[in-house]
Amino acid sequence: MSKRSEQRRASALWLLACALGLLCAARGVRARELDPTRAHSFTLTPARVTGTSSLALLPRNPQVKWRVRVAGGISQAPSVAPGGAVLIALSTPTLVQYDPRGRLEWSARLGASPAALSAIVLGDGSRLVLTQGAEALVFSARGRLLRHGALPFANLDASASVAPSSDGGLLIASGRRLLRLDAALSVTLATRLDQDIRAVLPGEPPLVVTSSGSVFELSVEGEALRRGSFAGRVDAVARVAPRRLAAVLDGHRLSELELDSESVTTRVTEPDLELSPSLSSNEKGELLALVGGEFLVALSAEGREKFRAALPSLDGFARPASSDVLLGPDGSSLVARAGLDVIAVQPDGSVSRVEGSACAEPLRPASVAPGSVVYACRSGIVLRLDDVRTSDKR
Repeated sequence: MSKRSEQRRASALWLLACALGLLCAARGVRARELDPTRAHSFTLTPARVTGTSSLALLPRNPQVKWRVRVAGGISQAPSVAPGGAVLIALSTPTLVQYDPRGRLEWSARLGASPAALSAIVLGDGSRLVLTQGAEALVFSARGRLLRHGALPFANLDASASVAPSSDGGLLIASGRRLLRLDAALSVTLATRLDQDIRAVLPGEPPLVVTSSGSVFELSVEGEALRRGSFAGRVDAVARVAPRRLAAVLDGHRLSELELDSESVTTRVTEPDLELSPSLSSNEKGELLALVGGEFLVALSAEGREKFRAALPSLDGFARPASSDVLLGPDGSSLVARAGLDVIAVQPDGSVSRVEGSACAEPLRPASVAPGSVVYACRSGIVLRLDDVRTSDKR
């Protein structure tokens, strides 16, 4: 064998040895990472469920950035996916997606019945729709149907409650029935309470609040453990701390419940006005309640009243029939009221009006990005509101 052939053979053997060494090393790393004799935990991104609070800062001085009309009415508040795509469930069995600039990206049919709730963005970026016929449909970010199945409910409507779990799954309650789904949307728990469920609240542990005011802790095994009661009809409820809840009760008072002591403290009472069945809480534990569609009451995390902000109205205009509030992480908020322009409320209680944003039946806004929100009217109008300081840069 020539000297050159020997050199080539030696080089080939060296490369093969290196490759085998790297392969063994990689296998060794994987073996250490996935050692079955050791406990491992896998964190999955929680789903995005449209709610009464926003993690992103709201626009302080918003204006209408764009406005589009959809073909047909809108049944649910908008949802926003990572990247700013806006999901709208129509009154017909259809889901549409717009890009952050208001351009239609795709539409998808939902089958026999329309959406019961706002679309949910799962941790992997897919879009989940729960229909009034209790079907679950999962779409890709491009609108392709990925999965389609039935949930063990007779039907679903807007009174159903959905909360994300920390492992990427969901809790879904309707009537007296409660489901827990894992990240693959497989049913891991199905239970029934002896009272109608008003809301399921995310956190550890998850909490279940009934319409009559009872509060239950949901154990890992699925057992509902009673932890206290508001002793009144619950119109709206929020979790302000791991062991503290607030609720609008019997339409006229706002109270807090300490789960450890099972004590109830009344923070706001309005005998002559009704509190709207909507209550917002941010990560600081601050609370915001709307009274009669006429003014906002803001409470600090300690339960003290921060301000009462009077909301402007049209001369001779009756009290708004419907209202929705979105609370920001700094205590600012947006208020959408029937027939009136959206109101921006600052953390100190000062208010301003968003010109040209009124609609007859507004739905709750949803954050698109810091300083930007989108909201919709049931008639089929979708608007994006941006802070005037940043809107020209978007």
